[in-house]
Amino acid sequence: MRKTSLLFAIAMAILMVLPAFLDKYLLGIFFMIFFYAYLGQAWNVLTGYTGHISLGHSLYVGMGAYVSTFLAMKYGLSPWIGMWAGGIIAAITGLVIGFLGFRFGLRGVYFVILTIAFAEITRLVSVMSQPSEGSQASSWTSNPPSGTFNSEATNHTTMSGWDSWWHLRWL
Repeated sequence: MRKTSLLFAIAMAILMVLPAFLDKYLLGIFFMIFFYAYLGQAWNVLTGYTGHISLGHSLYVGMGAYVSTFLAMKYGLSPWIGMWAGGIIAAITGLVIGFLGFRFGLRGVYFVILTIAFAEITRLVSVMSQPSEGSQASSWTSNPPSGTFNSEATNHTTMSGWDSWWHLRWL
């Protein structure tokens, strides 16, 4: 355990200073590497430990991002708080879908169909619904709320910290 903690501390120190030496492009590459490592770990936990295959991960990531952005745009809430609210909403959605799947004993391809169906239904609802106050994307980029992730260094450090913690907790 001592060796793991030391390795974690060294990795975090390197990741904390990395944004100071990298340009925006390479920082974006590192961000995507850590994001896909996180998604791979989520897939590993679900399929590796339970044996179920889910194609609904895009639903949970999308719901978390939408809730966080909605709270920032509509109520001026900081994304640091909004990401927790988005995670809670995504977890509740996952619990509901999981309850439906396991309550009716869905296994194999039927569970896959259930998860991808919910992801597709949510995608269609979000695409077909009309925004009530104009384009959210244009207002977000022109006037971001206070306390946002307006620094690539903050984004990189947050994602790499969560990813490192997620990997090392299984050791």
